[in-house]
Amino acid sequence: MNNDIEGQGDAVPNSLERIGIFSARKLSLARLGLQARLTDMELRTWRETVSCFSVPGQKLGHPVELVRIEADYVAFGCTGCFFVYFYGATRKLLILPDLALPLEKCLQISAFVSGCIFHSRSDIARCTPDSSTYSRYDFSFALQKLFRSDQPIGLHCGHSTALLSLILLRAGFDARRLHMANAESGDGHILLEVNLGNGMGGMVVDADFGVALMSRDGEPISATNLLGMRGEGFRDVQVVDLCRKSWLPPRYNFGLEFEGGFSWSADKTTARHTADPEAYRNMLLRYCQRMELRAYTVDGDKIAVGPVT
Repeated sequence: MNNDIEGQGDAVPNSLERIGIFSARKLSLARLGLQARLTDMELRTWRETVSCFSVPGQKLGHPVELVRIEADYVAFGCTGCFFVYFYGATRKLLILPDLALPLEKCLQISAFVSGCIFHSRSDIARCTPDSSTYSRYDFSFALQKLFRSDQPIGLHCGHSTALLSLILLRAGFDARRLHMANAESGDGHILLEVNLGNGMGGMVVDADFGVALMSRDGEPISATNLLGMRGEGFRDVQVVDLCRKSWLPPRYNFGLEFEGGFSWSADKTTARHTADPEAYRNMLLRYCQRMELRAYTVDGDKIAVGPVT
């Protein structure tokens, strides 16, 4: 095996590789969780049958022409997202650039995870052991479905936020739950604030809508800054579309105890994009009146909402 198969970039934690996030463009089959080496006949079969598939994030995913299979490794022609049918296996992969800066790394991981989530309750029952509270989540099933199947996962804002936070925490970021609520009705929406480190402060990311919030100057917006922009109608909030998702019709927003076998496909979506800037600012006007930041505690694939910070 060539010594350069593992790549020269910053290594990502093994816990990230297990869910498809790598920092090298040339990966051994074994590192991808596939068989160690292909025979000549198997290699021909793999090359003839390899293909790529789509996810809810419409601007994610590179073509199959950028995937090259050899006897003991797979080479990817660039960094970014690859959603690949191998012979007998399916993988959703994110190849991070060498020495990615914190902001770039956070945005790419957020796009990758959010792009594999669609707004539905279809998988909520499998991620919440106690359906009477949405403060504890077990994502062992979700991580398998997200990254080792051709299906995305159906979640709402609280679950989407917790799942992305779990993965960002594994990547070395400090992520906190941000709950916004309407002062009168109490209705709200859940996002996360990611501490980018290196004096950059926090950035609000919405895993459900697939967006990050920036200023007009391209600077990340923290939770505190976001609340302070309400008086101006959030007109200076730049809604950065991370992955271009679309809403599903209401009939696919299943009940909380749904345990069926719903299969997502692109033809089930509507023409309404989740990151429409005007609609998103209107959502902020409705819900961004009160805020609460809370920490997360992690135990393996489980994550729980911690005390107020």
